[in-house]
Amino acid sequence: EPDAHPGLVNRSLGKFASLISLGMEGARGGFAGARGEVLVLGNPVSERFVTTLPPAEARRSLGLDPALRTIVVTGGSQGAAAINESLREALPELLGKNIQIIHQVGDRNLESFRESLSESILSDKRYCLRPYFEDMAMVYAASDFAVSRAGAMTIAELAVTGTTSIFIPYPYAAQNHQMHNARALEARGAAAVIDQQDLDGKSLASAIFRFLDEPGLLDAMNEAMKSLGKPDAARDLAGKLKNLK
Repeated sequence: EPDAHPGLVNRSLGKFASLISLGMEGARGGFAGARGEVLVLGNPVSERFVTTLPPAEARRSLGLDPALRTIVVTGGSQGAAAINESLREALPELLGKNIQIIHQVGDRNLESFRESLSESILSDKRYCLRPYFEDMAMVYAASDFAVSRAGAMTIAELAVTGTTSIFIPYPYAAQNHQMHNARALEARGAAAVIDQQDLDGKSLASAIFRFLDEPGLLDAMNEAMKSLGKPDAARDLAGKLKNLK
């Protein structure tokens, strides 16, 4: 079960399982009656997320200034219209700060989004606009923090790299599981959350400035996120499966 709030099928099948592997601690309560072992082994991620470059080197590899604080904004490889639009509204104010922004806008959204931006923003070297990135491990390594959805695999990758996020959960996910994921991390001091119904350029900029203006808070949240990472999840899960009787 990858999410903090287990789905109905997994809760039902859990009654018959010898082993239940959880991606997040919050899901444990959904398997209170399980007869088998319930372990938080984490969600397996690619080895690329475990062995990343230092931030300055990662930024150089992406053609960015190695010395500037860096934010990645992503709605996943397909993009997220609500996140994109809010960032578009916030960009003039954000780029007034001495930061750089990596923006994964989504392949189908690239041209229309580019057309909505002013020439001054498009020509600003501190704004890196791409449809998607093949190597998100490199992007996270380059970033001080993220703005993202709250899917289980995104969270697993962010946690392993120690990258906190301002989560904007997808509101139409089954059983609102992304909101459950995000709130679980917020409760651990590892993330901030904006409900999509409250999202606009002003609220997004305010959340970002809070991280930028309080470096001690940002460092603590990155550490909290890192503490939740499970870099050996694939190995641990495989080992448990091999030893099942």
